[in-house]
Amino acid sequence: MYAIMRPTSLPNVEAQRSGHTPSSDEALSIEAYSTQLRHQRAVIEEEMLRLSACLQRIDYELRVNRSLLAPIRRLPAELLGEIFTYVVVGMPKEQWTRYTIQTLCSVCSTWRDVARDTPCLWTAISTHHLFVAREELLLDLQLELSGNLPLEIVGERLLGTPELNDDLLKRMEPHLRRVVEISLVCDCEGLLTNKQAQFNKLRA
Repeated sequence: MYAIMRPTSLPNVEAQRSGHTPSSDEALSIEAYSTQLRHQRAVIEEEMLRLSACLQRIDYELRVNRSLLAPIRRLPAELLGEIFTYVVVGMPKEQWTRYTIQTLCSVCSTWRDVARDTPCLWTAISTHHLFVAREELLLDLQLELSGNLPLEIVGERLLGTPELNDDLLKRMEPHLRRVVEISLVCDCEGLLTNKQAQFNKLRA
């Protein structure tokens, strides 16, 4: 604890308000006192940084403890997967995969494993990820983790170039019989040109 007491030998605030002008000796004493105060300030600032770091560490440890004691950690994987499904299916379908990857899979290895073992979380294929973010590997991941469940292709953006469209259809061709719905905002005429053979394979 630092107690800042102004020396009685120095002019105080009342002297300042009265227009007092320090003498040469008083000026030297004031300078010496100012140097002392600056040193104390530096010491206090250093201590504040140390205490701030301690508080951050304490808060981190408390978060870890709360997480370890959270009731959800005692849930069986099957029930946790049901909860994940309930949360995700309430979102727009084009957000399913992004939420699953960035939120559910980022909590801990247990949640990541449960999410990967819950096929319905991976059944909505977003064209944004494929053609805007260019996350081609995500398609392969979804086709694998969705198991044999029906698939939906969804998107609020225009599809990519004809070459990218062709690539999408080619890579999905072995799985087209699983596709039950396509919901896109795109140039349908350009998409369907010369693609009748592939689309005939869609699930009825």
